[in-house]
Amino acid sequence: MIMNALLRRMLIISGLVCFSTVAPVRAEDNWKASNSAGIDASKQMHFDAAEKLFRTGLKEAQKSGPDDPRVATSLNNLAANYYIERKDEQAEQLYKQALAIREKKLGQNHPDVAETLDDLGLIYFLQGKDTEAQALYKRALAIEEKALGPDQPNVGKTLNYLGLLYGEQKKYSDAEALFRRSLAINDKASATDPGELSRTLWYLADLYNKQGKHDKAKPLLARMAAIDKKQSAGPNPPRAVDFALMETAPSRRLESRNVQPPPRYGRGQ
Repeated sequence: MIMNALLRRMLIISGLVCFSTVAPVRAEDNWKASNSAGIDASKQMHFDAAEKLFRTGLKEAQKSGPDDPRVATSLNNLAANYYIERKDEQAEQLYKQALAIREKKLGQNHPDVAETLDDLGLIYFLQGKDTEAQALYKRALAIEEKALGPDQPNVGKTLNYLGLLYGEQKKYSDAEALFRRSLAINDKASATDPGELSRTLWYLADLYNKQGKHDKAKPLLARMAAIDKKQSAGPNPPRAVDFALMETAPSRRLESRNVQPPPRYGRGQ
């Protein structure tokens, strides 16, 4: 199913684009208020309003210095907002700035550095820069496995990103192995993040369909549909946007493709 191209961009947050989460939190903090409101606006596709809120938060964070961790979070979230709007060049530059700050303040091997590596890698993937994207994904994976452990949800997300890349390169066996490992991780974490489990099921099913292995894809799609139905019946059914994105192409490079991850937003801690 091919959905609106703008909706398609909304998927990488599972919680799109994943927005970052490294900033310190203070009671009634102006930065946190602007940042949280920006995330909510972006998820509702009010992108102009979201940009203004993120920029307000960015100015607030910069009062504590250009390398304050909240600056990196604001940059990451603003980049995610641009990503959804298909403004990849602007998103790329902001992700690079966020990465530089995080590497400087947190160290080269911090999990939040891995998060931004994934985000920047996705931009390169969309631009067809496979070599650059693969290098960032592999670095992110190595950081996460060492810092968090091999079975943590963040590892599953990075495995999915790398699997999508291998799928585009027709390295189907490699992609399948990554998706299956991610599926095992997300099965364990399904209670806290059913959306990521559903995306992983979709990615693996799509991989099988591309190879004509429809018999293997069908049970995966049925399981994904059951998860979707259960989530939609709950008190908070926000995953409609996620699935709209999940059911569409991963990039403008292949508009008819049926996979794309969501961006990441960080509300601060």
